[in-house]
Amino acid sequence: VTAEEVTNTEKEYLVAGSQNVLIDRNRKARIRPGYTRLGVANTALTPVKNSFTWNTSSGSDLPIRFYDDEMEVYLETVDTVAINAWIRVKNGFDDDIIQRSADIFDATENIDLLITVNGDDSLYEWNGAVAIVDSITGTTITKKGTTTFAQNRFYTTRNKTVVCVRTGTEYTYTGGEGTTTLTGISDTTGLVAGDILVQKTVVTADKPIADRKNHTIFAFENQIVLGSEEDDKIYISKNTDYKDFAFSSPRLAGEGALLTLDGPSRGFGTIGEYLIMFSGRSGVFRANFEQLTVGSTVAETISVKRIDAGVDQGAFNQETIIPIGDALLYLTNEPSLRYISDPASLEGLDPTTYSNPIKPDFDAEDFTNACAILW
Repeated sequence: VTAEEVTNTEKEYLVAGSQNVLIDRNRKARIRPGYTRLGVANTALTPVKNSFTWNTSSGSDLPIRFYDDEMEVYLETVDTVAINAWIRVKNGFDDDIIQRSADIFDATENIDLLITVNGDDSLYEWNGAVAIVDSITGTTITKKGTTTFAQNRFYTTRNKTVVCVRTGTEYTYTGGEGTTTLTGISDTTGLVAGDILVQKTVVTADKPIADRKNHTIFAFENQIVLGSEEDDKIYISKNTDYKDFAFSSPRLAGEGALLTLDGPSRGFGTIGEYLIMFSGRSGVFRANFEQLTVGSTVAETISVKRIDAGVDQGAFNQETIIPIGDALLYLTNEPSLRYISDPASLEGLDPTTYSNPIKPDFDAEDFTNACAILW
């Protein structure tokens, strides 16, 4: 309806300029559903900078969020105890940087690890381990529930330090991971029954090199891919050690790599066998990992091609790149919402664009710190 008096129009009609309205399966107009806040309200004036749900290799789903200098996880029931609250994993992150994460699988611990970048030259590793204290002796900590500490994802070989969420105090153990009691702790002072323990976040400095600022991160074939907003280099780790970026000549399968694009990194994605890399406002690259035999050695080459995309058709940021099967949906710098199922589909004058029906809204929108959610 465009000419009727808005306040007198029957409710089954839409007025000109209506937004956030859906047509359901019964061909009826209805308001778009919103969101329900998870957990109690936080009175801090610092907004959430990034959030996602980590679907761990153990089958657990861990909602993660970053705000101010904090990383938090939302816990429902742990060790038969209902928590239903956000709890701190780590603080001390840069409050002016958007933290980003990717997960890789560690064959020694037999779990996946969440690796986070913070706009500096360090990598931050957390394994998702949480437990509730049941009882304490001078040198031991016993958890509630029947699962072992290892089953709750606590380390058995790596950095054996836990942190009490309530106090921030660290406790290092030497054994007991395969049971419900950690042993070999020098001093358990300060712990009480009911305390929440998390595995300490492991910080590794000077990765991939000293003084290089990491802003974007992605996991491809169990290799960490790192980009920066301050250079055009892409560092790729080994598939057996996310902290090792070394490679041979000829490069062996699964080794690290160093690629050079034509601008700072904006984000990554995958389409089939291709690693898709976005740089600057217009750069789109595809990388293909190809194995070949050199003598008795299985080598692997990385073939990188710049896609002939249009001006400003690169990705806006990592948070607006959404994988859909073997395709990507992403926000460009034009701005437009593009869909690609083949890297070559970006080339030419008519890439698939979903935002054209609401182009005036897109053109008028401020997409600063934008993120996209597939619903």
